[in-house]
Amino acid sequence: RGAEWGREAGLAEGEKKGLEEGKKAGEELFGELTNLLLKASRIEDLQRATEDREYRQKLYQEYGLKK
Repeated sequence: RGAEWGREAGLAEGEKKGLEEGKKAGEELFGELTNLLLKASRIEDLQRATEDREYRQKLYQEYGLKK
């Protein structure tokens, strides 16, 4: 029973850490995209990217950025 509890606790901790790492990676990726769009004076595209996930994905591809 203790081993099962330990396994469940480990899985929960691993999931939490994975979510935190994924969030950090996503923030860094969007920051990189933001920087590139600002340098290119593509303010309207940046605004749309904040609201439209599919458009944001197209911009990631356009700039060769990977999630």
